Amino acid sequence: MVAYAAHNDILECLGAHFRKEALPAPTDNWTKAHDQLQWQFEQVRRAEAGE
Repeated sequence: MVAYAAHNDILECLGAHFRKEALPAPTDNWTKAHDQLQWQFEQVRRAEAGE
């Protein structure tokens, strides 16, 4: 599922680049994945710091 979404987003970005258009905005899926990853990094940092 992730690979399929990444593939589609990459194709949209490449198409926009070749058409000399602005890159599309990140999709909600990527924004949510980024936020989740940042949250996980923060949890690891807190655990390692003993918080």
